[in-house]
Amino acid sequence: MDPTSLLVWLWTDDVMIADYHLHTHASTDATGNMADYINAAKRRKILEIGFSEHALLCPLSRRPDSFASKMPSYTQDFLDVKENSDLTVRLGIEIDFFPMNFSRQRSLFKCTLLTT
Repeated sequence: MDPTSLLVWLWTDDVMIADYHLHTHASTDATGNMADYINAAKRRKILEIGFSEHALLCPLSRRPDSFASKMPSYTQDFLDVKENSDLTVRLGIEIDFFPMNFSRQRSLFKCTLLTT
């Protein structure tokens, strides 16, 4: 995925008004940074976007995931981008639920929320 392929949409009168499923280079399956996506959304006249990076706490296919450890700095980067954007920008996360990792997931999110 790259900033030119926005995937999940809300439409009205044939105009895309929002896309909440965007991954930047922070995810293992995408390229581009937040500013790239904001600029692409503006060019396409999308009114609102949301970033939802992958946080694989149980990596798939032995693929390493370093995003979880970068969440505090990523969240701060998001807040900086959001403050300077005239586009509505939201933050989410795409995370798989594995019962054996529930405590780790919970502590990760508490830590991230408390540090931002």
